Amino acid sequence: MSVLKLNELTRENKPVSTLTQLLKPIKANKEILNIHHYFLKALQSLNKKPATALESPFSLFSQQSKPKTSPLLSLNFTIPQPTEIIDKITEIGKVESVENPLTDFIKSLSPPVTPAVSETAGCFQFSSEVIASIKENKDYTTLRIKRPADWNFFPGQYLEIRGENSSANKPAILAIASGVTDEYIEITAKPNSNPDHANYCLNSLPGEYLTVTGPHGSNFPVDAIQPDSPVLILGGGSGLTALKSLMDSLPYGSNSKLIYSSKSSEELIYRDEIEEWKQQGHTISLTQEEKEGFEHGRITEHLKNMVIETNTLVFLCGPKELVIETARYLAERGVPKELIFGSLPAMAKDGGPVYRGDHPKMLG
Repeated sequence: MSVLKLNELTRENKPVSTLTQLLKPIKANKEILNIHHYFLKALQSLNKKPATALESPFSLFSQQSKPKTSPLLSLNFTIPQPTEIIDKITEIGKVESVENPLTDFIKSLSPPVTPAVSETAGCFQFSSEVIASIKENKDYTTLRIKRPADWNFFPGQYLEIRGENSSANKPAILAIASGVTDEYIEITAKPNSNPDHANYCLNSLPGEYLTVTGPHGSNFPVDAIQPDSPVLILGGGSGLTALKSLMDSLPYGSNSKLIYSSKSSEELIYRDEIEEWKQQGHTISLTQEEKEGFEHGRITEHLKNMVIETNTLVFLCGPKELVIETARYLAERGVPKELIFGSLPAMAKDGGPVYRGDHPKMLG
């Protein structure tokens, strides 16, 4: 990993966890050299004779092979003696020397650990305390859990959740419902009373702990939102969980419009947020009920009465039929498929759950 490449990644605002992973070869190389030097000193002390590089368990700097640069670092400086490169790496990484470097070398090969959080395969696993349980309606419950420091995600991603009292073979797969700047994590779903069911974890009470793995999957590209470009956020049913995360993560002052549909008012979740969105001019529509304070009809019926600019960025979440039908309608209205993003019931291994409008899964 070159210094130039590292600087480029830093300018790209890569997550701290990513930079930590990229620095591991530097730390590991430093510890290898420490062991090399430590072993030679031990031999010199025991044998009462000058040590040679050939007697070291590592041949990186043996007399038979004299590389001009380190293959792991590519830092363009000459390496006549191991001690010099050790000093240089120590200066770069501000790593304190240790009496026996073998311990630090072993640690450098292990996944980095932050308080209560361990990173594996691009995501994190941690145990976190439930701090609130909120009954949204007769079916749905929202759990609010503690968010570890330095843990980040993007709207549209999901988590794998296991409860401490659950005997389920598989974790619950749940969309993240909180905003990217919230100090907690929210998940919303239907609890199940069977301990063998994945959603049994939704019965957890404040003070209990959940094992969380994630975030997983593709996300809504909120970084593509421009101040002068309109944004349409469309969804129905339980798709509101991911859309709530999106609404709470929008850049300040963005030109956004939410249209959300539910069968009836009894099925609504996030009622406080819905009232706030209605006051802000967003549309909350019921398809099987007419009620004061709510619009009536399907999403496409509301879109027919709107002027939709061709540079509109569209985010969709809900039942598969709703997402594909609405995406097709917007494409027919002139919105480029490259500007349409839909969340479908799919896993990260399938490239989901968020797909661009020109992806085969979005074409039905």
